[in-house]
Amino acid sequence: MRRIGIVRRIGFVMLALVAMAGCGGQSARSTDHHPAAARAAVLTAYLAADATPDEQGAVRAALQRGRAVTSTVFVSRDHAYRGAKEAGLTVDPRSVKAFYRSTVTDVAAGTGLATAIRRMAGVDSVTVFPAPSPTR
Repeated sequence: MRRIGIVRRIGFVMLALVAMAGCGGQSARSTDHHPAAARAAVLTAYLAADATPDEQGAVRAALQRGRAVTSTVFVSRDHAYRGAKEAGLTVDPRSVKAFYRSTVTDVAAGTGLATAIRRMAGVDSVTVFPAPSPTR
């Protein structure tokens, strides 16, 4: 359970860092086509430590093919670790996982996609949370 908490905490920290940096990879389609940003969700697919490049590529392709997906960003283990350290978290580098973070149009679509992604080889775990409300 502690390991899951750390992984989620790192995920939240990375989401915050990406949002603060303004480089969340949001496309015009995500804001123009889906103006109800409050319905958006964030799907995070954490990769297994032994995931092969082919497995990582298959996960990326599945996320990018998702009809409800508006953006996908890859975060390496090293980048996730540095982000956690910069946020002041005490993290064991061996517990940090690489992950894909995708913005989806709504929680229901994200949950459906998460079910499919969770079954793929090379995936350790998948989370879906409502996206933070945009600030004006």
